[in-house]
Amino acid sequence: MIDRGNKKWTAMMMPEHLEMLHEIFEEEQKIDKPILSEDQYHEMQITINEAMQFKKKLDIVYWNNHRLHTIEGFIEKIK
Repeated sequence: MIDRGNKKWTAMMMPEHLEMLHEIFEEEQKIDKPILSEDQYHEMQITINEAMQFKKKLDIVYWNNHRLHTIEGFIEKIK
């Protein structure tokens, strides 16, 4: 069953209200930059080295502009 509740109500809202709700939603989704411990950095280095050595695919999660982003792929070299 498809929930049309949100669709039904947004059709009755003014564009200004929709924009305001969108801004509130975006603000609620923001996260502070994570603070990593030395142990976490060390674990990440081990994981990266193993992925390079054994040509394993990695999922890398990084923080940018108050959001967490994920990329996946292989690491060929580190600059």
